[in-house]
Amino acid sequence: MAGRFDFRSPGAALSSALGQALLQQEAARRQSMLDGIFIEDKQRAQAKADLEAQRQAKADQRAAMDQQQTLTHEEGTFADE
Repeated sequence: MAGRFDFRSPGAALSSALGQALLQQEAARRQSMLDGIFIEDKQRAQAKADLEAQRQAKADQRAAMDQQQTLTHEEGTFADE
């Protein structure tokens, strides 16, 4: 007859509820930590892309200046002839 009733003491129910709440709190904390890592990684990747774009722009600018100097030098050489 004892098997027909599912009796849980108030202490057991409270302990179970507390355990469940702590698990949910820990899961939320870990998810928050993962979200922070994801955001930092995304920011780091964006900063890297920005630096690469700046580097490429400077390289392009230098190449254009070099080309302009070469053309100016060649024009001067032809004018001297």
